[in-house]
Amino acid sequence: MNSRLILQTDLMDCFDESGNKIPCSDSGQDAEHKKGGLSVNQRFKVRNDIVEDNLTGLSWCRNANLSGFPCTWQEALVYVEGMNSSTLFGYGNWRLPLRRELFSLISHQYINPALPKGHPFIDVFSGYYWTKTTCNRLADQAWYIHLGGGRIYRGMKHGSYMVWPVSGPEQHYGSESER
Repeated sequence: MNSRLILQTDLMDCFDESGNKIPCSDSGQDAEHKKGGLSVNQRFKVRNDIVEDNLTGLSWCRNANLSGFPCTWQEALVYVEGMNSSTLFGYGNWRLPLRRELFSLISHQYINPALPKGHPFIDVFSGYYWTKTTCNRLADQAWYIHLGGGRIYRGMKHGSYMVWPVSGPEQHYGSESER
């Protein structure tokens, strides 16, 4: 997998500090350097209850609210262990996504949810989802991502957020327990 691809945004327009649309030429913003990329139909392949991501090589649960309720970080890990014990959807290697993996799904063009237009996922909660990534400086905190607006936060592991399991090899980029 190309590590630069996972960090690309899908921005198609450029904006000034006040949020007004501006010409992209010489703005330095992502949309100025847009190289095409994969369409949603090229990127995601639905296989029953699984969505394969051709950009990252990861497989996601199609239902982004499989647990049906928020969990603490530890409860989320136990929930995923249960998925593996039962080889849910034929997979035995489910896990919480790393911060950059979950963030790779985020669209910066859309909100509520902050996913690409036409995405194949169902039951997406426009709130917070856990990642597996622990905060490097504060081991009692982990990173989570807000699917309403695509923002990344860190918080206490005893907080309760949603679980969106992923399958596939972990995509590490330097220190994944980033500050």
